[in-house]
Amino acid sequence: MSKWPRTGSRTRSTWRALGSDPASPAPPDRWWRAAAAFGAAAVGLGVIGAAAGPRWRPVALKRTIKRQTEDTKIVADAAANPGGVSGESGEPGGSGESGGQSVSAESGGPGGSGKPGGTDGSAPQPRTYEVRRHLVRVQLGGVDTIVEVARPAAEGEFPALVFAHGAGTGNHTAFREQSEQLVRAGIVCLIPDKQLDEYTAMYRDYEAMARQYLELAVWARRQEWTDANQVGYWGESEGAWIVPMSVAIEDDPTFLVLVSAPVVTPRQQGLFSACAYLANTGVPAGAFHAVPRFIGSPMPGHRLNYADFSIEPYLYQINCPVLMTYGTADNSMPTIQGALTVMETLELIGNKQVTVRYYTANHGMRHGEDQQVHPDFLTDVATWVTGLPATARPADNTQVAGSEPHQPFWVTPTPPVNWFGRLSVQGWFGAISLAGVAFGPLLQLLRRLAGRPAEKLRPELRWPFAVLTGGSAATVVGFAAYLARVVHLARNYRHERITVVWGYRGIQALAATSVAGGALLAMRLRGLAASGQPLANSRLEWLRVAAGATGAAGLLAFASYWGILPVESRPAADDGPEPPSS
Repeated sequence: MSKWPRTGSRTRSTWRALGSDPASPAPPDRWWRAAAAFGAAAVGLGVIGAAAGPRWRPVALKRTIKRQTEDTKIVADAAANPGGVSGESGEPGGSGESGGQSVSAESGGPGGSGKPGGTDGSAPQPRTYEVRRHLVRVQLGGVDTIVEVARPAAEGEFPALVFAHGAGTGNHTAFREQSEQLVRAGIVCLIPDKQLDEYTAMYRDYEAMARQYLELAVWARRQEWTDANQVGYWGESEGAWIVPMSVAIEDDPTFLVLVSAPVVTPRQQGLFSACAYLANTGVPAGAFHAVPRFIGSPMPGHRLNYADFSIEPYLYQINCPVLMTYGTADNSMPTIQGALTVMETLELIGNKQVTVRYYTANHGMRHGEDQQVHPDFLTDVATWVTGLPATARPADNTQVAGSEPHQPFWVTPTPPVNWFGRLSVQGWFGAISLAGVAFGPLLQLLRRLAGRPAEKLRPELRWPFAVLTGGSAATVVGFAAYLARVVHLARNYRHERITVVWGYRGIQALAATSVAGGALLAMRLRGLAASGQPLANSRLEWLRVAAGATGAAGLLAFASYWGILPVESRPAADDGPEPPSS
């Protein structure tokens, strides 16, 4: 007789072993054991999920940048530029505001040369230029690249800005609004096409891009409409990682404008912005555990080669004037830490020519319902550039000015993940677990297609098994859909409390129900074994139960690793010592 009988009468001892005999009193500890099994499984999965990955805790921001005035107007240091012009009095050698000299962005050329600004003792003559645009082709990195040149429609030599794109722009038509106002103030703007053949989400060569922007600056110096001694760089967002390299490798750099500069590495900036966006969206505590684990994991195949790129080594080679600007509504950048890092690093090499300005604007320096570029921002940039070298070193009490900046925590390196946390391992682990869960339904489908009757599980195992496997699969799929929705809300600064909070609670309830099904399935299998009954009616049924239960356990462990069954609360800010900025 086969030890895998298909049918058989249930004896009284069998029912008693299963705890389901209505004629016999239930053991007093039966439900206590069920609750204990459920609790142990839930806590065990939570502990495994917490211990399997890094425990990242943000460092509380104990330092802040000293904002000296709310007025962002550019005021030059009179002591560093004796004999300069005071824009306040219009008299040579005037001291101007705060012991410095205020420079007008709308100024004509000194001595009739056509250059904006001047320090020759004569009062600047206000002037606004018409804008002339044309396209040229320039060899950058050995590639014929289209560059838009926007320049004043006037004779003379003018300072020039080479624009370095952020991650969101790449065409020469970008920066139209910014270049329009800068050209009217007397600044040539050069906006190249970004070379996208080797620029992808997974691979970027920042050093090659820096050399391309340097080649464009060298080309600009040879043009008759530029002042060869006043060609600088504009680096916005991602571009602020690139152009400091251009300045560092250039023989005689003139000036650098950094707009919404991350300064920290791309991986650290990604962690900071993700946590800030999630907090703004109102995501529950457990979801935060997925952030450092995902961002801290190396991508398979050495993708994201630029994730740990650092500009700090290049900062030690910058000896030219630097203007840094941030929007105080920018939640994606460490607006305080970035400015402090640049100021303190450059001061170590004796460069005190750093000016910092904060505006009530977002990451793109836009504000208001119409999302126009902040007018004071462009005016101040134009004033600073056209006033050089007088504006290189800010006057006393004007180095840091503007709106009050805010940064929720100090950006620190993400802790490395272990082998189990690597995305490649997690991908295979999740896929194999899902295959185990899908084995039973796929087997039933194949039997039906072959015209054979479906293999049914034992009645006492049917519902616990379905709850375990179906609940675990629904948990993982639901969590993936939840994260996609949360990312969409965070990127658009939107709030949906029902989706964000109760969606997460619903996924946790699914996971808990699945764990309860697994606990009940384990108890009933134990009862069958204790009564001497076979655990399944056939080898195929036993394989189906084993594969499904193992796969479901894997999916629950997978979900626990990413924060569905956490035993920790939201990572609170660590009050430990704050790391130095440089």
